[in-house]
Amino acid sequence: MPMLCEQCSNLALPNSSTVIYHCDKEFALPPFLPSLLRNSDLPSSSDVRSLNAHQAEVRASLAEVNAAIAKLEAEHARIQEISSQYDTVLSPARRVPLEILTEIFLYTVETNPSFYHAFDLATEPWSLTQVCRTWRAAALNFCPSIWNSMNIHTPKLGEMVKRDYSSILNTVLDRANHKSEGYVFHLCVSETEADDAVTNGVLDLLLQRSRNWDDARLSIPMTMLPALSAATGKLDILTCCHIYLADIWPQAHDREFNFLSAAPNLREVVLKGFGDGPLLRLQTSKLIVYIDDRQICRQDVHDYFLSIVQTAPFLLIFRTNYRKEGLGMMAPAQPRIIHPGIREFTACEDVLLESVEFPALRSFELAPSPGAFTCPRDALSALHTSIENSRCWLHRLKITNALLNEFVVPILEMTPRLVQLRFSLGLWIRDNDSVLKEIVMRMGELTPDNQGTPQFNFLPMLSVLEVTISDSMNEEVGFVDDAFVAMIKARWDPSPKRIKLSKVAIKAVTPSAKFKKLSDEGIRVLKDCKAEGLQIDIKATAASGQGDKYIHYV
Repeated sequence: MPMLCEQCSNLALPNSSTVIYHCDKEFALPPFLPSLLRNSDLPSSSDVRSLNAHQAEVRASLAEVNAAIAKLEAEHARIQEISSQYDTVLSPARRVPLEILTEIFLYTVETNPSFYHAFDLATEPWSLTQVCRTWRAAALNFCPSIWNSMNIHTPKLGEMVKRDYSSILNTVLDRANHKSEGYVFHLCVSETEADDAVTNGVLDLLLQRSRNWDDARLSIPMTMLPALSAATGKLDILTCCHIYLADIWPQAHDREFNFLSAAPNLREVVLKGFGDGPLLRLQTSKLIVYIDDRQICRQDVHDYFLSIVQTAPFLLIFRTNYRKEGLGMMAPAQPRIIHPGIREFTACEDVLLESVEFPALRSFELAPSPGAFTCPRDALSALHTSIENSRCWLHRLKITNALLNEFVVPILEMTPRLVQLRFSLGLWIRDNDSVLKEIVMRMGELTPDNQGTPQFNFLPMLSVLEVTISDSMNEEVGFVDDAFVAMIKARWDPSPKRIKLSKVAIKAVTPSAKFKKLSDEGIRVLKDCKAEGLQIDIKATAASGQGDKYIHYV
């Protein structure tokens, strides 16, 4: 029979020995206590004895309540554990049909296509096999493709744990759905402190399965590159190959590797960090993307790149940042090589630019390799020649780390369909400022059309303008002035017959952390444009070593 509280007669927990004592118990307060609480008088000796007696009674009741709470909490935990067991057995997840569970696993992989860590047994997809037999069956037998995209990061010596890495990788490869889709993997090997036995074991295991490679991404030291020759003739289903050499400056310009020369389905090749490293001979019959950021170029390297353009009929994206070595002489190809399909092109070497015609080109970036400071001196004039020869309609143009000169404005005059124009300048000099001032002036000019409606003749379709200046130690940035503000306002004018600017971003490192020629009224106008919907971001920061000042104008 349920027990009752001694004071309020409420029921205690059924089938429980826990009773809540003295619910809402009234305590008789000494009559002098309220007055003592309202002032700072000291209680008399007799009052102290009375207060101590009442306090002892209160503390005893408090101890009883705390004991009751502790019993209730223990009872709650016990019952909660029992309830959780029922929840586990009755969980809807247990009643999900195997087919639906499989679709959920597959959907998770499709919506989150990143690589999983092959050697981390606590993460998916490893953990999916540890829930129950149904989940394990789904993960192993019905959706093996969730094992396909693996990040194989070989541990450093200090990261080693007692684990058979080759055995784990072998398990992963066995579980992957290589029969229909092929392996997609990223092998990452540290240049230093790598365990050679583990690294070589992992690479050997991958090479044994090279016939099943679909997308291979390798971050390796150059010393491991010769080992890839074991895959020669076995890469029939390989479609994508990325290789990043982890060496600081690889040098092996007299070497070539041919393991990609017999990969008939190769569509994408990305080579990073090759410096003055070896050439990779490719099968280019289906190549769509080729990216190579090596810095040094000689005549044989230049001829190699031209051969890729010549022999890759489906090439759409071609990015290479090389420049000729020292003062070596290279001559443009005669006749020029015409490729009707290339739509995205990155280069900085003038001889390459003068050797090709890309009439379908829509996006171009003039940029040196990551290890170079600026583009060659003749790069802009060569770009002018290349656009003139190609007779293409550029939509996007980015100029990175070039010293702007008299060819920039004529280049823009030949690209009236340009939608995006970006400058990323690592070195700021006075000539750069002059060129950008001229661009701003030309962009603000309106000329009446045949119906007398004012129109922009210079870059009339431009929607995005971005300028980033990352090193301005001495020269202030002067083109951000009232004329710049007037141009922005005119280009933002909601005229139905003109294309409006949608995004403007100016970010600069300046000696003063300011745009000194930007007036308060100009800032107000730009803020009004932003309030009306223009995406605009105007920032200035202090140059390195000159404080941490920062101004966000708009």
